[in-house]
Amino acid sequence: MRRLFILCLLLGLAACGRGAVDRPVSDPFANGYYKVGKPYTIKNVTYYPEYDPAYDEVGLASWYGSAFHAKETANGETFDKNLMTAAHKTMALPSYARVTNLENGRTIKVRVNDRGPFVAGRIIDLSEAAASKLGFHTQGVAKVRVEFLTLAQAKGTPPKATRNTAAQVREVVPVAAAAPVPATNNCAAPVSIVQLGAFADPSRAQALKQKARALGFANIVAVGDPGDQLYRVRTDYLASQSAALAAKTQLRASGFKQAMIRTVAAKEGGCV
Repeated sequence: MRRLFILCLLLGLAACGRGAVDRPVSDPFANGYYKVGKPYTIKNVTYYPEYDPAYDEVGLASWYGSAFHAKETANGETFDKNLMTAAHKTMALPSYARVTNLENGRTIKVRVNDRGPFVAGRIIDLSEAAASKLGFHTQGVAKVRVEFLTLAQAKGTPPKATRNTAAQVREVVPVAAAAPVPATNNCAAPVSIVQLGAFADPSRAQALKQKARALGFANIVAVGDPGDQLYRVRTDYLASQSAALAAKTQLRASGFKQAMIRTVAAKEGGCV
């Protein structure tokens, strides 16, 4: 009886061992779906999601980890701080993007499946693992370049590129005719601009500004962001979202493929 008991015990342990190996591992991307989304407002700033294959921007990256681990992302996937993923305010979900740390030259590829970060000056929020790979995990933020690569696999119908659509073409007006918003004492009111590019080197910003003006585009300025030495080349404040959409369409049609709409506080660039 004792031998029989030991044999049964060993067989039971073997069964338990097989069960642990065969247990399916949950796929954090299994429930993900394609999503672009409608404009949304957070902290009085409105963001305009779009599928932009030409997206390429320089700015600050931050990271998020344990506080959001295992929680649902904006497109239904599951955030895992140990995977190479990221959050972006406007990029089509899910997408693959290349992120380059401009401070040390390291480059990674991430799956963008969430929205954020909603902090001024930051353009992407990386997972803890991604931040570690880029070498800024301990310092918290780093200046990076973010480039769209391709859409990632997901459920549903892949979105179509939102630039150069019929709706945008119908709204084309000369940039020079787009009425700027008068400067006021209310610096907190968000306004729309179209950004042509962003650079750490002010001379490159000035060169792009002059190129735009040489092609006949008025109201182009270069603004240095306080604190992070990032220089943005953009239009002046525009009177409406439709004016911004028209300006972006015309700029892209004239060769400025990276032109994008941004909503900023009127104090960016100064107000009176």
